Amino acid sequence: MKNLVMCILSIIKQLQASSAMTGKRLRAVIITLLICISFTSFANAPSTADSLRRQLSKVKGEEHVRTQSALAEFYMYSDGREALAYAKEAYLEAAGMNNTTLMMRSLTQEGLAWSNLGSYDTSISILRKALSIKPRDKNPGDLGKLYSVLGIAYEGAGISDSALKYYHEAFRVYSLAKDDQGIVNTYLNLGCLFMRLKKFDEAGINLNRALNESFSRKAVKALGSIYNNLGVVEDVRGNKEKSLGYYTKALKYQQAVGNIGGMAAIYHNVAIIHFDLNEYGQALDNFKKSIALKYETGNREGIATTYSSMAEVYLKIDQIQDAEAYVIKALEIAAEGRYLVVEVQAFKQLAVIYERQGRYKEASAQWAKALIFSDSLYNQSVSRQLSEMQGRYELRHKDQENQILRQEKNQQRTNNHFLVFAIIAISIVLILLFILLRMKVLSMRKTKELFELEIAKRANDYRLLEIEKREEEMRQLYLVQKYKSEEEIRALELSNLNTSVMLKNRELTTLTANFINKNEILGQIKKELVNIQRQATEKPANDITELIKVINSNLDKDLNWKKFKISLEESHTGFLERLIKAVPDLTLNEQKLCAYLFVGLSSNEIAQVMNITLAAVNKGRQRMRKRLQLPVNGDISAFLNAL
Repeated sequence: MKNLVMCILSIIKQLQASSAMTGKRLRAVIITLLICISFTSFANAPSTADSLRRQLSKVKGEEHVRTQSALAEFYMYSDGREALAYAKEAYLEAAGMNNTTLMMRSLTQEGLAWSNLGSYDTSISILRKALSIKPRDKNPGDLGKLYSVLGIAYEGAGISDSALKYYHEAFRVYSLAKDDQGIVNTYLNLGCLFMRLKKFDEAGINLNRALNESFSRKAVKALGSIYNNLGVVEDVRGNKEKSLGYYTKALKYQQAVGNIGGMAAIYHNVAIIHFDLNEYGQALDNFKKSIALKYETGNREGIATTYSSMAEVYLKIDQIQDAEAYVIKALEIAAEGRYLVVEVQAFKQLAVIYERQGRYKEASAQWAKALIFSDSLYNQSVSRQLSEMQGRYELRHKDQENQILRQEKNQQRTNNHFLVFAIIAISIVLILLFILLRMKVLSMRKTKELFELEIAKRANDYRLLEIEKREEEMRQLYLVQKYKSEEEIRALELSNLNTSVMLKNRELTTLTANFINKNEILGQIKKELVNIQRQATEKPANDITELIKVINSNLDKDLNWKKFKISLEESHTGFLERLIKAVPDLTLNEQKLCAYLFVGLSSNEIAQVMNITLAAVNKGRQRMRKRLQLPVNGDISAFLNAL
């Protein structure tokens, strides 16, 4: 009721805005008013649904089935899953009563519900089952609707020739039955089909026919959808302002009849217009309105598509995190419902997002998934077309068998009537000619389709090559950057290692020099003290003896060796272990001698550090040459450095 009041207020404003109203404008206002009044019950949705449910609990038999069908029709464009549930229940009850008329109606509703939910293969299977039923009461309206819904299902499945065939059948039935709304709806369906085929001129012609017939026949139920699709056509032609005008009219009519699914589609289309005009804030607002309505109707494929479109907007304004979040939402819903077109688009968007984030490996994986799912989508389309061709062949084969049977009966009946026989013969010839001509036309059409498929395949191969080339370039760039980084790291590590070794060697050299200087100084002091002791009396001699003991303790070669060994291990890790392994059974003094020679000390410096004579050092060197099996003048240091 609220929608009705708002609609009437809108009309009053129009009347106030123009005191001198033309006849054409007055007619448009009156028709708008009629629409608002005629669909008040649909706008007041909750009360209608409650009324039907109350009625459902009171009636039985065929009336119960009809009430369930009415509920399915009520929810058809607002809650697809609820509509599907009522249609299934209606069919089961009708089948239990063997009421073929109600069975066909409920199957038609079930097929339409599956189409609205995006399950076109299931819809086609259900509708073919409905088509095989011979209804008890032949109602042209039921048959026309069945043909129309079959056309919608085939259109959604991408089998355009079958969709066109059933739309023409629907138009024929509606025309014979003088069903005005059915004729308008068929023109609308043809316009939508030609839009899908990107034949926008033919689409515009059929949609304008639908609009004119709607006004002339006063069949105004589909005006919202007509204006919406006219908006799409004008959008494709680049007339953005005109397109928005059509969408505004469409939204008004859809709100008047309470068509939630229609409103969701319009908000989505308006958002696309704003996106094209770089008005990204308005685009996001309209996408959000569309999402909210699609959640009400349960249109999962539509929800996934709108999430993907919102991600495209966020990509455009460089809000990468928001874009990634919406793409993931779209991908989750699309994967659950197996909406391959949306999945392919989502994988491509994720690839672009990962490229911008520098995640090239993940981007490549997403491109690969997009290619795989594109192939799956193509194979699915081809499978549907082959199935449809097989069905057409079987139908044609059955027709031919029926014709042969009819011919045999006619020959038996007219065995003695030559004139009738001649007429039949001529008819058969004409039929054969027609069949041959039809086969030739089908052959030419098939050749054309194969040619178009080949062109599409080559275009796809070219795109694949471009993608592979791009991936290879990214991979090469990644490898070059990785190699440079590794080289820099190795150079830095080598520099740090060299610096560390130099510092340790410098520390070892300093420690050794300190040992030598200390021992030299203490040795000189000891000599002086010994000389003084020889000349001193008993009391000073005892004191000097104590000093000499202190000096001897500071000349402790074991303590010097321990400090030197620690520094040597820090700067040349494992040297002593390698030495002992190469020359087993070395004495401690021999190990010390080798260590001092390894760090480059001269014989004099070794004598001072070890607190022995130079002769003892030279003698030790000769013993080491024998142990190492070197010649008399062999270089011990060279051997040690080679360890």
